[in-house]
Amino acid sequence: MNATKDVTITLRPLEPGVYAVSPYPFKEDGAEFAFSGRYVTPPARASERDFAAMLQATPRSWQRFTLLDQT
Repeated sequence: MNATKDVTITLRPLEPGVYAVSPYPFKEDGAEFAFSGRYVTPPARASERDFAAMLQATPRSWQRFTLLDQT
């Protein structure tokens, strides 16, 4: 809520890529987000160099999700 007051946020999946949020922090319902990312599982004992190489070798994909007001 601010620098000194916290709030508990509930996030519940409704369908793939769509989540209900309470309390809803945005003015408009149906906030949509998209970003480019990589799906990776870090190796158990990887060095920073190993992890960097794995990231470079993993293709990026677009990931999207929508947040809905469920208050």
